[in-house]
Amino acid sequence: MKFQLVDPCYCVTTDLTYHKNAIYDGVHALYPDVSINVHRYYFEIKDESSEFISKLSQINREIAVRDPYLNSLFKLYPTKVNNHIIISPLLFKHKK
Repeated sequence: MKFQLVDPCYCVTTDLTYHKNAIYDGVHALYPDVSINVHRYYFEIKDESSEFISKLSQINREIAVRDPYLNSLFKLYPTKVNNHIIISPLLFKHKK
């Protein structure tokens, strides 16, 4: 399952490999046994569970508290929850 930054401007200018420790630590804080690959423009969790999408805001927060630069990139983004669209602050979104 792949995740990219919400803001497309930062997708191109932010090299996530420089922030891999924050990404690893943030995801492993919630899911200690998953395998993670960090690429330049996205990271992927080597598990196809839909649980990651439902917990994405929590994963975002765990990553952001570990990296001040990524924390500064939070952006309001519309997400669908129980057939309702809500606007919530996100850092990463699911890359389809």
